[in-house]
Amino acid sequence: MAFYKSRVVRIGDLLLGGDHPIRIQSMTNTDTMDTVATVNQAIRMIDAGSEMVRITAQGLREAENLANIKRLLHERGFRTPLIADIHFNPKAAETAAAIVEKVRINPGNYTGSTAKADRTIEYSDREYNDELELIRSNLKPLISICKDYGTAIRIGVNHGSLGSRILGRYGDTIEGMVASALEYARIFESLDFHDLVISVKSSNTVMMLNAYRQLAAQLQHEHLNFPLHIGVTEAGEGNEGRMKSIAGIGAVLAHGIGDTIRVSLTEDPELELPVANAIVKRFSRIENNQFVERRIRKDIVLTPHPVAPHPQPFTPHPQPFSSRRREHSEPTETANPKIEQLEPTELTNRRKEQFIGELSDREEYGGFPGKNNPPALIIKTEKHFLLANPDGSHQILPDHYFLHIDKIPSEDNLSVVIEKIREHKAKAFIMQLPAQVCVAMIRELRSSGCTKPVILMSCTENKTEAEIILENCIHPGALLMDGYGQGLCIEAGELPAEQVASVGFGILQATRARITNTEYIACPSCGRTHFNIQQRLKEVKEATSGLTGLKIAVMGCIVNGPGEMADADYGYVGAGKGKVTLYKGKEIILQSVPEEMALDALLTIIKSKNQ
Repeated sequence: MAFYKSRVVRIGDLLLGGDHPIRIQSMTNTDTMDTVATVNQAIRMIDAGSEMVRITAQGLREAENLANIKRLLHERGFRTPLIADIHFNPKAAETAAAIVEKVRINPGNYTGSTAKADRTIEYSDREYNDELELIRSNLKPLISICKDYGTAIRIGVNHGSLGSRILGRYGDTIEGMVASALEYARIFESLDFHDLVISVKSSNTVMMLNAYRQLAAQLQHEHLNFPLHIGVTEAGEGNEGRMKSIAGIGAVLAHGIGDTIRVSLTEDPELELPVANAIVKRFSRIENNQFVERRIRKDIVLTPHPVAPHPQPFTPHPQPFSSRRREHSEPTETANPKIEQLEPTELTNRRKEQFIGELSDREEYGGFPGKNNPPALIIKTEKHFLLANPDGSHQILPDHYFLHIDKIPSEDNLSVVIEKIREHKAKAFIMQLPAQVCVAMIRELRSSGCTKPVILMSCTENKTEAEIILENCIHPGALLMDGYGQGLCIEAGELPAEQVASVGFGILQATRARITNTEYIACPSCGRTHFNIQQRLKEVKEATSGLTGLKIAVMGCIVNGPGEMADADYGYVGAGKGKVTLYKGKEIILQSVPEEMALDALLTIIKSKNQ
């Protein structure tokens, strides 16, 4: 039961959107010209659950070779739809559109603009509209081919890769991402092309959540309800990459938005599929709770509006979404909070201006969460509640410190229950309830004047580390991303408290609730990558871990590098075979550094810039 009901798009023999299941896809990272290697990897992905296989086609040769890849897959009995991933080359898109079932294009490929992606460039209204008309004209050949061959298209908008026209008017913001997607949706609709899928991705989980919420609301507002592809870009690898992916994708799906997902890990693509399958399986469960439906649905349902007779340039939805953290000292909610640039709040953005190996004391923490403290991590063991600290230490809290709320009140006796909770002598509440009920209870508590901290806890029994990650990233992760709650409680079970603490702080970081370590932005690699990005990422992480709040990007090539590493502090970007370009922000510091020397050069740059 989706709150954003998309239209149905056909991708080969696969139906996407509407009431069809959430579809899973991934992308090869082989050289597209190596037909056998690409086919073999595609088969491993399909066997792992991929319902669509994306392959990079950076030029005409690669686009043409998609025919050989498709033929060999068919000969081996696999008819899984193929997607061509296109960057910079509209002609490659047109070639691929006659071969594969879907092409993914970047909005910037069709502007025809030679201006740099600089937010300081100002466009007059006439210039702005002239470029929109140019985009419309440039898209016509691709759309004509796609109509002839029944090929679908995805417009992939990524934070950090917006064009100069959008940057000049909206900045590198959520509104800019949504505006870009809407412009293309309107153009495709006006050209009578309807097999369109849209994505608005970011490596920042809170930013991507709110971009999808705004986009879904606006698309429904204009009856342009195309299916939405959900993903967190450049999530990285290991548990960190899994947490960011589950938290971001899960939060969007929890709002009833999304028709297909891709988990992007800097690992072999077949390893992404178990994570994606676990997310989709989690959302195949439908809870029927009428109390929740009546009280909460108004907050997340995307109310349709009449179609505007003449679509206007993008303006935010009349009821914008916000993810400002809701302080437990605030008695009431703001009716229509302002959408903000979704960076970590002052409570979580603990920047550290120092070099590797020096641990800041800003995250050291001697008391329970208050207005000026970051969200807490509580670990529930068989005997105690432990308040965990990022340095691995903990303190025991007395049992009477908390009131554990784990029963859903009926709507009739809600006010009675709220009053009993308010009067309880506990210093904080652990709320172990379904997400929608938590929201209702928190709002009722705040509106009644109760200011005690609320610590959120998963309703599902989690025995393994993987289960803890999955369930807690989704719930209460989605609520943390929306600003609800002053902490996270995880039941340790038979796992060591130290292991649970590591996972717990990872979840808080993935949901942008509390930053306690270095953040890594790393692309999953593809056929455009000419170095071992998986190994290089591991080396960079080993050398730079512990820099709280610092963001380091490890990117495979210039396509995703300078733009999509977005707000990273430092960048390690592939620049050709065996060569790396190093960035501070978006400024190039060193070009074409030999791969074997790049890590030492990066560390030198970080040290010199932070002394």
